[in-house]
Amino acid sequence: MSKLDGNIKKQLRKTWLPFFSRFGKLLEVQRQCIPEILRGINVVVCSPTASGKTEAVLAPLVERLLAEDWEGLCILWISPTRALVNDLKARFTPPLKSLGVSFARKTGDRPEFDPSCPASVLITTPESFDSLLSRHPGAFQQIEVIVLDDIHLLDGTYRGDQVRVLLKRLKRLRKKEIHTYALSATIADPVVLGQRYMSDFSVVDVPSTKELEFLLLNANEPFVDDLILEFKRRDVRKVLVFVNSRAEAEALVARFRTPPFLHKTFAHHGSLSKREREEIEGFMNISPTGICIATTTLELGIDIGDIDAVVLYGPPHDVRSLLQRVGRGNRRRQDRALAFGVYNDEWEKLLFEVLFHEAQAGRLESEMYSPHLSVGVQQIFSYLHQRRHVGTTLRSLKSVLSPIVPEESIHPLLNHLMDKEYVETSGDTIFAPSDKLLRLSRRGLIHSNIESRSSEYTVLNADGGGPLGSIQILTPFFRLGGRTWNVVRIQKNTVWVKPAQQGLLYAGRAFKGKNIFWDFRLGLRLKERLHPALAPYEYPFRNAKGALYLFHLSGPIHGFLWQEALRKSKFETHDSEGTFLTVEGVSEPDQLKPDKGQLLQAILDNTKYLKRILPLGAYFHLLSKDLQPQAVGHALNIEAFYEHLTKMKFKEISEDAFNATLALLDYQTVSPAQ
Repeated sequence: MSKLDGNIKKQLRKTWLPFFSRFGKLLEVQRQCIPEILRGINVVVCSPTASGKTEAVLAPLVERLLAEDWEGLCILWISPTRALVNDLKARFTPPLKSLGVSFARKTGDRPEFDPSCPASVLITTPESFDSLLSRHPGAFQQIEVIVLDDIHLLDGTYRGDQVRVLLKRLKRLRKKEIHTYALSATIADPVVLGQRYMSDFSVVDVPSTKELEFLLLNANEPFVDDLILEFKRRDVRKVLVFVNSRAEAEALVARFRTPPFLHKTFAHHGSLSKREREEIEGFMNISPTGICIATTTLELGIDIGDIDAVVLYGPPHDVRSLLQRVGRGNRRRQDRALAFGVYNDEWEKLLFEVLFHEAQAGRLESEMYSPHLSVGVQQIFSYLHQRRHVGTTLRSLKSVLSPIVPEESIHPLLNHLMDKEYVETSGDTIFAPSDKLLRLSRRGLIHSNIESRSSEYTVLNADGGGPLGSIQILTPFFRLGGRTWNVVRIQKNTVWVKPAQQGLLYAGRAFKGKNIFWDFRLGLRLKERLHPALAPYEYPFRNAKGALYLFHLSGPIHGFLWQEALRKSKFETHDSEGTFLTVEGVSEPDQLKPDKGQLLQAILDNTKYLKRILPLGAYFHLLSKDLQPQAVGHALNIEAFYEHLTKMKFKEISEDAFNATLALLDYQTVSPAQ
């Protein structure tokens, strides 16, 4: 044992034995974290999956709990999902039970926490924390510590903003410093993230020492046979396969049911019952051999044992998601992480190459953070329920909501909610929940920002002729049955469409699953790969066939927004799946830069479409009409996109380079009448 480990062991008088004795030594993240936490310093912990982060934080906190005689509920551990809460419950049980430290979990289906006699440690989700704080604020009077586990899965989302406001409410209630610890495997900028949740903190950043090795395979060839051969050659026995849709997960199960896996091949996705998913997780945890084909349900840290390799069927939408998926495996291999990418066309192959090379170089894009205004509605409801017996003031609401809602927007938002009969007021100074809101709260319907989206839309031809099929992700223009369609009407889960006539170039494929959300930052890397001779913000274009073709690679959502902004300027414009714009009657690309006002107007005109694509939160529909476009703009990171546009320069490329780029993007020229 090193001298440093020996010194830390002496400080962990009660917790060394149950937490670390079976290992004999500490891991690097533990060496750096434990002294900081014992000194009572807030910490952002960034360290790879399975590197010992949980013990690095929990052990010194429990040591302090025992040494300083903390009473009541003193450690609140917030985890992103119920599955992770259950996983942590199993991991916490042996050491905490041996030390006599009481702990509980609280989720919607595991309500084990007793507010009248609270355990010392509570593991919960943001939604259950919201419910408890609203219904039993007295249980949190003695909180000393908050741990935000896997914070990268929350930060930048409406659930992360919910946590930010809940922390603000908790600290107002406690009226004493509460130490905060944020844990993550993938953070581009730990300092910027930490500033959203705490103050006066240190950063422990332990980078991965593993070399990332990847191999790409063509889905149109017998890739399963090739994978099985690679598995045998590399002694790979347990495999996690990530797909971008539930249909792909089910389809691949049959293809992978081949020796040596056969009956040890499973699909894991949200359509399965909780019991079925847990049975699969349990089998994978104990079996030495198996293949699990999963959607994002297993991107999280659910324990399924030592995975030898990860297969990605189709590229994820950014480097962070790729690292999150690859990090779920390769725990037995200390020196390298092994991953396989399966692509369906040259475009997906390009995406894989860029994502893997960015990951190998350790380049993570910083989060483009904008607050989710709809969380303000949910938190008004939750806070008013917490204060239901006495009400609250506008000043208090402004303080509570300050992390996410501009002060000048709060009073108008309250007036809007009063018009909707959710909020009542007494003399314009005290605000309280209405009977309508109290009925919702009694049913437990005010604590979650998670949207319940339809997984499928039925597509009908607006000109008659019956149904055309179904789609999982709705965009204003999409490919179905070999044609491009334009949405003209939406009613619940049904959309009416007409053939899209504009533009001469149409794609031979469509984006699936989360890939629709890749954006202009990844596009910048794709452009560099496609045209390495161009300067960083120099983008290629070509005048051909009476139109200008600009390869902007801004992603499907921002590409559509750009298209709509140009149409307001009377340009006949068509965006092809976020890769390039076709503009008729224009020869100079500098004419194609929209100003901010045009972009904002495009958002205003298309909010009804964009709200079905973007993650806006369950309470978006209760925002006032003037705040809804603002919320959409935040979700689109419109300020960052506009700044990106201002940096763009353009250079004309040769006909050969133009055709080669089209071919790589898998586009073909067709007549508009086809």
